[in-house]
Amino acid sequence: MPYLYFIHLKNVLLFNLQLIFMKHLIQFQTLLRQFVVLVVFNSIALVSFAQNENSAKEYEIIATDNGKQPIFIRFSKTKIKADDKSIFEFLANQYKLDENTTFVEKEGSAKEQNGIFSKKLFQYYHGIKVEFGQLIITHKDGYLRTINGHITPTKNLNLQPSISEKEALEFALKQINAKEYAWQNEGFENLLRTEEENPKATYYPKAELVIIDKGLFEEKPDVRLAYKFDIYATYPISRQDYYVDAHTGEQVFQNTTLMHASGDTRYSGRREFVTRAYNSMFRLRDYTRGLGIETYNMNDGSDFQAATDFTDRDNNWTAAEYDNAAKDNAALDAHWGAEKTYDYFLKVHNRNSWDNNGGKIKNYVHTNLIGFGYGNNINAFADTRRNILVYGDGSSSNFIDPLTTIDIVAHEIGHLICARTASLIYQKEQGAINESLSDIWGAMVEYYTDPNKDTYSIAEDCHVGSSGCITNCRINRVKTLSHL
Repeated sequence: MPYLYFIHLKNVLLFNLQLIFMKHLIQFQTLLRQFVVLVVFNSIALVSFAQNENSAKEYEIIATDNGKQPIFIRFSKTKIKADDKSIFEFLANQYKLDENTTFVEKEGSAKEQNGIFSKKLFQYYHGIKVEFGQLIITHKDGYLRTINGHITPTKNLNLQPSISEKEALEFALKQINAKEYAWQNEGFENLLRTEEENPKATYYPKAELVIIDKGLFEEKPDVRLAYKFDIYATYPISRQDYYVDAHTGEQVFQNTTLMHASGDTRYSGRREFVTRAYNSMFRLRDYTRGLGIETYNMNDGSDFQAATDFTDRDNNWTAAEYDNAAKDNAALDAHWGAEKTYDYFLKVHNRNSWDNNGGKIKNYVHTNLIGFGYGNNINAFADTRRNILVYGDGSSSNFIDPLTTIDIVAHEIGHLICARTASLIYQKEQGAINESLSDIWGAMVEYYTDPNKDTYSIAEDCHVGSSGCITNCRINRVKTLSHL
């Protein structure tokens, strides 16, 4: 009996031990599962944290495009190193780019000011340039400060054209439908060859294969492979970059490159005139009229070879910039005045520039006339051999500003016309006729552009703080030089 009791007790103990073991085993397995879940959760959190450190925080994205892509990021908490590898990794993560998207730094764009470095990057996909895909990046003390610009989504594009360059050009020309193009105009072609010092230079369009977003200003991107053509039409006048879909021939985009500027002239208020883009700037060059109108800065000198361009960054030539101590806004009057004089003679008298053959008009402003033997700078003249126009800066002691008013400009161009047509001797009665005709042309062009001005007074706008004019068309006069 005692033995059987012992057997039973043993079995009870073993059973209880098994229960205890099973309970702790279950607890251990539960703890183990919790530990695994915790490790996994922490790993995900760490990965997410690492990824977030390589993308901008929401409050650092100051502006987005229509597709909600960042176009301006100002870093405050996120730390991105300014080396190329870190920048490219950030861009790939932020904009969800694949390994086929690359960025090339624009030559000469790297700058530094007060310890802040900046540079411009152009976007490429499989080595093909992405039009308008560009970023300006600034950094300081080794870390990014800002990113500003536009990135085009470029995944899964068919980069093999379905139509030829020739077919694409035919599509573009059919769309433009101009009567004449620059490469068909011998004068335009010759001028280009002279400017570029290249006898083979031509305006005939040569395609560049690019990637462009047709929906650049839309909410949904529409990215295309396209042929890009620079097409210069001379009649009617236009110059644009045309983008033709390399698969369908559809015109997907166009961008005007013939720049119509506006500016605050010194004497005629705010006016529009034509400029030309050059090295990320704009200069006073107009090649829509004849062989061109060019306006140069003599910088108070007498050496024409040392003349420089007047330039502007945004093609908005404001008084804040050019109504300065040097009175540079007078150059805007010379440039605009030459354009209006050309227009007057073409529209009213059917004359194509001073030689009736589109002759180039060259203005030289801020010229030191004393260096040419004049007693002062209160004058302007036309060199009828070189066919150029030269303007003095007036005299502050005589209250006369630079001599570039619309009537003076037309007066001097009138001398070029007279020299080409009448061959008058510049003496006595013939000299008087020469000057009087130029006075009349000055008055007529001034009236043509602004009937409210004092038509028959010449250079009245040059006088500062007092009324008066340099000459009056109602008074006969004789001069001995071909100047005002």
